[in-house]
Amino acid sequence: MKNDIAKIFGLQAFWIRAIILQPKAIEIEVELKKKHRCCPRCGKKADYCHQAGRLRLVKHHLWGERIVYLKGRKSRWQCSRCGKPFTEQWPGLKQWSRKTETAEYQLLNLLKGKSFRQLRVENGISDHEARYLLAKVDTEPNWQEEKKLKRIKLGVDEHSFRGNDLVITITNLSQRRLKAILPDDRQASLRQWLRAVPKPIKRNISEVCIDMKELFRSALEQELPGASIVVDHFHVIQDANRRLGEARRLEQEMQGRKHIGKRWWFIKGRENLRGWEKQALDDLLKRYPELKSFYYFKEQLRLFYKAKTREEAVTLLSRIILNMECSDDAAINQWGNTLKRWRMYILNYFISKTTNAFTEGAHTKIKMIKRQSYGFRNVQVYIRKMMLAFIPIAYLGGLIWHTVC
Repeated sequence: MKNDIAKIFGLQAFWIRAIILQPKAIEIEVELKKKHRCCPRCGKKADYCHQAGRLRLVKHHLWGERIVYLKGRKSRWQCSRCGKPFTEQWPGLKQWSRKTETAEYQLLNLLKGKSFRQLRVENGISDHEARYLLAKVDTEPNWQEEKKLKRIKLGVDEHSFRGNDLVITITNLSQRRLKAILPDDRQASLRQWLRAVPKPIKRNISEVCIDMKELFRSALEQELPGASIVVDHFHVIQDANRRLGEARRLEQEMQGRKHIGKRWWFIKGRENLRGWEKQALDDLLKRYPELKSFYYFKEQLRLFYKAKTREEAVTLLSRIILNMECSDDAAINQWGNTLKRWRMYILNYFISKTTNAFTEGAHTKIKMIKRQSYGFRNVQVYIRKMMLAFIPIAYLGGLIWHTVC
């Protein structure tokens, strides 16, 4: 039976002396086998026990709702060759650690999908212990996968860390990997991260997908001059819906009305509306001609993204911008100037149809984890927790369990 337990928990390097069952724990009394008591200086096996160590209790495994502890003494031995004493080292356990690498690996695996509170209630792991483990997660990007690629596409976007405090998300769109979360949305932070990218990787970055934010564009143009900057089409349509929504709210205030139609009538694609919804929307647009102009240009932009070739897209976008510039509405003129300023980057979408869809999906997962954890106060803890959720278990390099047999 003891041999089976040794195989189950990976304790082939130990003699199992006793097993103590408790309501929430399993204590396994162990003693290191003689063949593993080697001098760290000369490698000779020691036979003389210089001093018995104190009794230790080390977390080793999570077995259902119980925690498996290793109970034993790390004795001091004297080498017969060099004559110097040394403390025996247990395989898979660092010198002063209270957890084996197996326990650390399992706890981090649980922390990927749980909040600190869930880990405390379900597994008896304190917040301090969980944060201590989380601090071991390496948040520096690993570029091993990218070395095999000749063309790399990056996605850069921002999301809310806490209220109005924004952080920058950087993803590899080619490999669908979250590469980094920067602690703020300042241009200096983005520049610093880009400068740290290895030169061979930089040369292979062909495209970067962003939203219409000036600080992203200026930083990327200076740090990645060889990369093509693409404005994500989702953000262009989102910006159009935002402008249409602002015009609708302004019209409601001027008319003293609580609502002008349903909001989703204006945002939803016209082809997706039912017959009576189209009729109701057309009646509203006839009654409010200013809203009709915004709605018209929003639909024109949606039609623009259905262009089959870049040449067709150039023609459609030029026509939209020209019509906006000829409008009597100052807000539409401003909208046209924005599209004109970003014209080249919007048209770059038609080179390879690159989008920030994976980045937006990562934001959805991040929001779910943040809601599950009831928010975060420390931005560094937040970054490590989110990065852990996206790191494959096989990539937890220094924390992967090394066998103790």
